[in-house]
Amino acid sequence: MAKYGKNYQQAAKLVDRTKAYHPQEAILLENSKAGQGKWELSSSAPCIVAGTAVVAIKGKEKAAEFSLDYDWLMEEIKQHPEANEYKMTKLSPVTLAVALNENKWEELGQLREITKVVDIGNEVKRCYKASPKNGQELLEKQYQSVPWDISLLAKLT
Repeated sequence: MAKYGKNYQQAAKLVDRTKAYHPQEAILLENSKAGQGKWELSSSAPCIVAGTAVVAIKGKEKAAEFSLDYDWLMEEIKQHPEANEYKMTKLSPVTLAVALNENKWEELGQLREITKVVDIGNEVKRCYKASPKNGQELLEKQYQSVPWDISLLAKLT
């Protein structure tokens, strides 16, 4: 079995390991690799991005039972446009791992309600100039962000 994927193996063939590359030449080589690191749009659909890794895509099959559903989130926002959080709930069994971690042995095997919250406007992993205060604002505007720059922390200390 191959240790690396097909694209990696094809890209590796382009590198002359006996040669020291000038930085500009290395960048050109990197950009010419056969599919390596390339991003490709495979489909297009309406979506709601509420934060880092909080994305609801219309028509996308749920990856897991508790995945964020586009139609559910859109309906919640329409019903409660001024809310800044939307709660999903489901019944889930108390597993051995949960009983052990939470010291709830008496609940082992029982069903309990668990909650997942979609929080609007409280993103901490990216830097926004402006952010929505509620679901309605999330739907009405587009919000630009950038990753936090670690050098900002050094300036604050």
